[in-house]
Amino acid sequence: ITLGADTNGDYVETISAGTGLSVTGGTGEGSDPVIGIAGASGFGSGRFTYWDGTNSQLATGPMSTDGTDVTINGNLTVNGTTTTINSETVLIADNIIVLNSNVTGTPSENAGIEIERGTSSNVQIRWNEATDKWQLTEDGVNYYDITTSATASNVSAGSGLTAVTVGANVTISHSDTSSLANTSNSGTTVLQNVTVDTFGHLTGVTSVALKYLKTIGDGVNTVHSVTHNKNETFVVVQVYETGAPNEQIDCEISIVDANNIQLTFAVIPTLNQYTVVVI
Repeated sequence: ITLGADTNGDYVETISAGTGLSVTGGTGEGSDPVIGIAGASGFGSGRFTYWDGTNSQLATGPMSTDGTDVTINGNLTVNGTTTTINSETVLIADNIIVLNSNVTGTPSENAGIEIERGTSSNVQIRWNEATDKWQLTEDGVNYYDITTSATASNVSAGSGLTAVTVGANVTISHSDTSSLANTSNSGTTVLQNVTVDTFGHLTGVTSVALKYLKTIGDGVNTVHSVTHNKNETFVVVQVYETGAPNEQIDCEISIVDANNIQLTFAVIPTLNQYTVVVI
């Protein structure tokens, strides 16, 4: 009997599984070891695998695919600087999208939504951290604050108007530039002149008696002067008996100027015998 090492037969002395692998079939002469992927029995068609660090083997992940769509049944964390989604429709169930989520100290970066407009300038709605205002731009260059109930009014009063601002409420009113009192005429008194300013406000009103009356006669003179102050040479002059029956009488009437006339009687009138009316 010759003793020695068997180096030529079908003999497996030792076989060990490395990381992520498995070995079956045993050792020894005539053995048929099988080396496979650890955990491979759990793999399925259309599923993704991931490295299970706890068990040092590959495992099926929470994702699946049917060759077209990919479903992630769990949370997804992407640690990188750029995430690109090339899709026509994006559906998000969350009602709040947090931008600048990595900010922990004093904020310094603006944040918002930008719309790509091809050959035209992009537009944005953004939060401006420098002014603490929501803003929008229609040309990508000029940004305008979006007003809220707390925004101070920028309404200015035009000519003839006044603007009073209380908080966000603005009251526009018509300026009262007239200090004229009401003018009430009676009898034969009528409005003579009305003046207005450039806004149509009354600035002046004058009244005048439509007719001027004066009793004349002193028992001494036949000629009497009357000042009517109508500033008009084309006037109508009538002379009446002062008492009833107020009959009209004739005398010589002379127009001296725009404010004065002269009456000449054939007989000297007694005291206040006649009443002259100038219209």
